Amino acid sequence: MSARFFSSTPTAVGWRRFSAHFQQQQHRPVRATWSLDGLSAPRLMSSAAPLRFDFGLANIPAANAIQGTGEDASMATAVSPSGSVLALAVADGVSEWLFEGVDPSRFSKGLCDSVQQFATSEGPAFSPREAIRHAHEAVCQQEHLLGSSTLLVARVDGNSHQLQVANVGDCQLAVVRPNNRQIPDLEGPVGKVVFKSDAQEARFGCPLQLSARHHPGNSVDDAALHDGVEIRPGDVIVCASDGLFDNLWDAEIVAHASHGGGQDSASDIAARLTKIATDTSRDRRAMTPWAEQYLDELNQIWHKGGKMDDITVIVVKVSQAQGQD
Repeated sequence: MSARFFSSTPTAVGWRRFSAHFQQQQHRPVRATWSLDGLSAPRLMSSAAPLRFDFGLANIPAANAIQGTGEDASMATAVSPSGSVLALAVADGVSEWLFEGVDPSRFSKGLCDSVQQFATSEGPAFSPREAIRHAHEAVCQQEHLLGSSTLLVARVDGNSHQLQVANVGDCQLAVVRPNNRQIPDLEGPVGKVVFKSDAQEARFGCPLQLSARHHPGNSVDDAALHDGVEIRPGDVIVCASDGLFDNLWDAEIVAHASHGGGQDSASDIAARLTKIATDTSRDRRAMTPWAEQYLDELNQIWHKGGKMDDITVIVVKVSQAQGQD
């Protein structure tokens, strides 16, 4: 993450002009309930047929990363015996700790390891918000572990057909819903983003972040919370560090997540998104979300190009469980 240390009281806003407004000038978490149209609460789905999941992860460190592995960390695991409930986490360590002689990846990895331990221990009913609290407390108990990091945790429930997201910082999760319409440049169906979690920043280039003990930062109380997000068979869930969303527009993510007409595996989609975002980050002529935000926020002269960064992507493909219509 090419981001500055947290050093001021945050005014949390959406990372891009298309993002939901995160209670500007009010230091409180967001709670949102989403459905297909984004306006009404989702239907109760207790009697719905269960869903099954195929998930995969991919990571490419930034070309200019001092640490060969970059500062991102991630995890995805089933937390129910049947595999019908997943826990996902993505964390992005603050690279400026390198100038203090600290490896930022250790802090982000510590957060994800603690989330996995908590979710596995708690089981299918684990809370993403409490997972963030547990992970932050766990790393803060390690006096030798220094650093700062963003953290997103999601719970994907195939029984209720819903997901929950808790997030501190600018990692994000999007739900892509493909359809059968074709586009000229890519084979396969496309669709739209029916849900996208909020990104949070204190100011441009400085996301909210969890920090080591005795260092300024944020806590789980600042997390953006989203409950009751509906998922359906055919959906593609994309959970990623800011390196993806800074370099690819939503329409590009939809197109590449839908490429192959639904035949590509989750691992294939994750690898493709990561590679395309990495290529874009190195393109000095591309007009990216990062370039547009740079222009808007800093009021600079025309700025083009991608944002060089580590890029980590988790993809979950949603389908009907075997034996179900």
